[in-house]
Amino acid sequence: MSPRQFVLLCMLSLSTFAYPRSTGSDSLLITYDFMVADAGRFVALRQAQIDSICALHASAANNLQIAELYVPYKSDLALHYYSEAIDAHEQNISTLAAIRRIRLLASIGNYDAAFSERNKLPAIPDAYMVTYYDAMYRLYNEASMSTKLQSYADYYRNNANAYADSLIMYCDAQGLCPMEYFRQCITRANSRRDYLTALAYTDSAMARLTPQMHDYAIFAFERAIIYREMGNTQSFHQWLLRSAIADVQCGVTDNGSSWMVAMEAYNTGDLDRAYRYINYSVNNANTFNAVTRYQQIAPLALMITRTHEDEQEQFNFRLWAAVIMLIMVIIGIIMAVVVAHRRNTELHILNRKLRTLNGQLEESNMVKEQYICRYLEVYSDMIDRMARMARKTEKDPDAFLRKEMMVFYRDFDRTFLTLYPTFVNDFNALLRPEARITPKQGDILTTELRIFALVRLGIDASAKIAQLLRFAPNTIYNYRAQIRNAALAGKEDFELQVRRIGRNVVVIQPEDAK
Repeated sequence: MSPRQFVLLCMLSLSTFAYPRSTGSDSLLITYDFMVADAGRFVALRQAQIDSICALHASAANNLQIAELYVPYKSDLALHYYSEAIDAHEQNISTLAAIRRIRLLASIGNYDAAFSERNKLPAIPDAYMVTYYDAMYRLYNEASMSTKLQSYADYYRNNANAYADSLIMYCDAQGLCPMEYFRQCITRANSRRDYLTALAYTDSAMARLTPQMHDYAIFAFERAIIYREMGNTQSFHQWLLRSAIADVQCGVTDNGSSWMVAMEAYNTGDLDRAYRYINYSVNNANTFNAVTRYQQIAPLALMITRTHEDEQEQFNFRLWAAVIMLIMVIIGIIMAVVVAHRRNTELHILNRKLRTLNGQLEESNMVKEQYICRYLEVYSDMIDRMARMARKTEKDPDAFLRKEMMVFYRDFDRTFLTLYPTFVNDFNALLRPEARITPKQGDILTTELRIFALVRLGIDASAKIAQLLRFAPNTIYNYRAQIRNAALAGKEDFELQVRRIGRNVVVIQPEDAK
């Protein structure tokens, strides 16, 4: 092995450690997703290995090695390099290349050429008997499954069984256990439905392999099929995925596991994965360039593609429906803004009317409190509506809200003091001298005075006060507790005394505040 080949082999082995590994089906699916997305890199590594050998001087041995690397990758180039190795007329290498070429021809469905070349084979050396039996088994077995004439099918099947017997007997007699031997033993055990024995043979074969070998993918696939026949669905899925993963990291395009994984994804309703996997399988078939692979994949690819297209059409329909709904929502928002603006104007007009009516109302406490409570509800509702509109239209909704609240405080203070002009003095008279509250210059009422002004009006729930003044309920509670603690006559009756400032008032909840 040349230094360049050694480096390429190390790269292929090390590249697999970048991907997650787990025995669970979900983690294996994630690993396979990563591998499929990066499949081109593994194919490039195989092609680089081939190119490194092509760069060496032409020889039968090199041509044979190149052909073997192309066998699971590009069938037409593999056949070409097998022919090059045969034409070199180096007896042993030419014979081996001829046998391997026949096996490949059988695998891709070119039976006439395979039988024709079989008749031209020279005497087979003992060293190549296993390879020869395996190739003949593949040729006759594939031919038996492709012919539509029962008599020919029986003839081909009998010959395939005879070559399988010869392979097993030869290996047993020689004490050999190559991969071809294990494959035949697994096939025999499966035909007898002796699945435990078949699994034991896969264990023996895979003990000699690593996931970086193409044969590992083959025996993982065999193991998956065995589990499927045993009815063990979970193990079937896991070993099928292991086979598919090994195929990807070996840079293999002739794989049966990838399209079966696509079929399983389709059967479980994972259409996106199914579509992605079947496209990967179709691309592999294009690269491998064998009619039989197209025949295997085409029906499934057509079914998945049609289903995926139908789902895409439904998605597009739902998307357009969502767009139309969004447009309708936008139109609704615009209409709501217009209505809110009109309502805001109406509320301002109403506010001015309420101010005018304030001077005309009788000075009875009942009328005063009914009026101001209604006023507060209307104003609060107006600010809520304006705040919601500001969040949609203003660049700085918080500044807008603060401005509106300042107007609210000013209007509330003036209105309240118009109704209760002695409130500040009467309220301070209930407190110890050091705790009395004097509004700052420019302020009409302080926050504490506004809180107890609302208490005076009969609004004694901290949550309601917090809602009207736009404070947190805890803040309102703390203010009330602090003032109560400063009461001259004790905190228990303090708020009752506040309610008695002026005249007793009955608060009537408005019915049409909005």
